Amino acid sequence: MQEWQRRARESALLYRPPDANVLLNNIVLLRAVTETLNVCQNTFDLYKLDYDYPRDWITNTYGPEFVPFYFFKELKRMNEARHIEYTKFQQLVPLPNLASPQGIGRIGL
Repeated sequence: MQEWQRRARESALLYRPPDANVLLNNIVLLRAVTETLNVCQNTFDLYKLDYDYPRDWITNTYGPEFVPFYFFKELKRMNEARHIEYTKFQQLVPLPNLASPQGIGRIGL
C-alpha cells in the first residue's frame, strides 16, 4: 500500500494518462493487496485477477471502474462460510488492534 501511495505521489503508477486508463491502477493494487492475504496461512479463497478470458470473467465483463466492486463482491461470495458478524469479530480481535473501529462493520467481507 505504501509503495502504491509513493508511486501515486511521484506520478510513477503503471498506467498513466493520456496513454492508459488510470483506473487500471486500482486493479493492480487490488491484486497486489489480496495476494498477500494467504502469505502466512491458506485461509481465504481468492479470486485471481488475470485479465484472461474466460478465467477472468470480472475484467472481461465490467470496465475498470467497476472491477473493484465486483471483485470484492466475488471474494465475499467465495468466502461466505468464513464470514463472522461484527460483534463476534470484536470478541476475537481486541479493539486496540483495529485501525478504525467505525469502519470495520462496513468492510463487507
